[in-house]
Amino acid sequence: MLPQRFEDFVVGQSVVYAVPITEELIAAYAKVVGDHNPLHTDAVYATPRFGGIIAHGTLLIGLLSAAMCKLLGPGVIARTFKCKFKAPMRPGNEVRIELRIIELIPRIRKVVVEGRAYLGSTLVVATTIEALSEA
Repeated sequence: MLPQRFEDFVVGQSVVYAVPITEELIAAYAKVVGDHNPLHTDAVYATPRFGGIIAHGTLLIGLLSAAMCKLLGPGVIARTFKCKFKAPMRPGNEVRIELRIIELIPRIRKVVVEGRAYLGSTLVVATTIEALSEA
């Protein structure tokens, strides 16, 4: 797949990306990044506070990045992710990510994307992403 050209982007262009959150996904992420916080790995520890283990917030940022690539194509370079976490994600949830281009800055090929991630109707994270288009 070739990178999309900046000139082809349109304000309002959007993508929806859904991903099931599983214990295996959370465990694999913990192993890869070395974050074994018991809120993510130990149900007994996490249950009093969250009702069980929860996914890492940074795992969600990775899923936002994947959705951004679906929207903008390969070769895109993220410059910033400004995120406000609103609710936890648990195994058995499906997170639905909605991204939309809100601004284009041709001089530097910058694309500004607004995003929301939901569990059902519950907002999990609100984000603004700034990225540079390669082409």
